[in-house]
Amino acid sequence: LFKTMYECDQCSYTTHIKNSFNRHVSIHEPEKRWGCPHCNYRGADWTYLKKHIRGRHPETYRDFMATWSPRKVKPSSSGVEDEEGDSGETYSCSYCQYSVNSVSAIWKHLEFQHSVTREKSA
Repeated sequence: LFKTMYECDQCSYTTHIKNSFNRHVSIHEPEKRWGCPHCNYRGADWTYLKKHIRGRHPETYRDFMATWSPRKVKPSSSGVEDEEGDSGETYSCSYCQYSVNSVSAIWKHLEFQHSVTREKSA
């Protein structure tokens, strides 16, 4: 049984794993969506940012994973809703083209991608 070989047309990377290939191809894209909250590093894929933080900022890795895992901000099957019950509106980032239907998700994006924080009310 032959497996499909995925070959990058921009470099010599090859793999039999489609997800790995798709992740690899993102490194050639000019937009690096995933910004490190500790330095100027930007990665094209979540996994590259995760590896960067584990290697360069290991003391923050555990907190980072607990707070910023993409699984924490993915839409639910019934639509995007945050813990405050917001739904139906689209919230757009004023720094890039990201938009989402959740107040908490847009704030996570702003803090993670652009180092913008909001003051918590007491």
